[in-house]
Amino acid sequence: MRRPTEVRASPSEWVEVLRAAYPFLVSGGISNLVLFGSQAMSFYMKNPLRSKDLDLVTDQLGPKLFEDLTNHLRNTRPAGAEFRTTNVQTKPFNGRMMTTYSVEMQISRRPFILEVFDSILDGRPPSILTEQVQKEARWGVDVWVPSRNAVVALRLCFRPPEGINRLNATRLNNFIRDNKARIDHQKVGEIVVSWGKADLVRMNLGQLHKRYRQKIKDQEKFLAAITTAQREH
Repeated sequence: MRRPTEVRASPSEWVEVLRAAYPFLVSGGISNLVLFGSQAMSFYMKNPLRSKDLDLVTDQLGPKLFEDLTNHLRNTRPAGAEFRTTNVQTKPFNGRMMTTYSVEMQISRRPFILEVFDSILDGRPPSILTEQVQKEARWGVDVWVPSRNAVVALRLCFRPPEGINRLNATRLNNFIRDNKARIDHQKVGEIVVSWGKADLVRMNLGQLHKRYRQKIKDQEKFLAAITTAQREH
């Protein structure tokens, strides 16, 4: 039987894109650029994840710097990337707006997208992460990255209707196993409650079990911590 074609870039490939993009944006004046998505998980994992995109968050990116970034990536071609196109999309979320800047390229003949979001959690400003991000170094680049506890909280807060799918659940469980001694269940619960996402997390975990018969590792501890945080809030 023919082996399925891998559609995600290897860690060594997307790390090259990170090394090209992150310092360039910081040198362009962005002071609150946060590594996000599966790359934030990979930052703390022994074996970084393959990925079809690279996610960053800042509300300081404008059209001119985005154009400069696109030209920079086209000229430097990290990981041999071939430039395809760019896109700027704005999407409403219950009165809030989220703008996404995307640079589409190909790496090793696979589609790969660099995405920069100006908000998180359905249009909320990146500043809600202020207390949960820290400056760290890995892969030869200094980045702002959410704490391990915040990474877990963010992965529990996938928006409906998809919620937490099978792949995301498996990846989160691997992340929790890798970082078990460094994750504070109570702190995760406090973060979820501070974001007003307690009901969403409960719904996501319920749907995950109903759809896929999967559970998140230590989910009972996370749920108990959320309940405790709500009582104390």
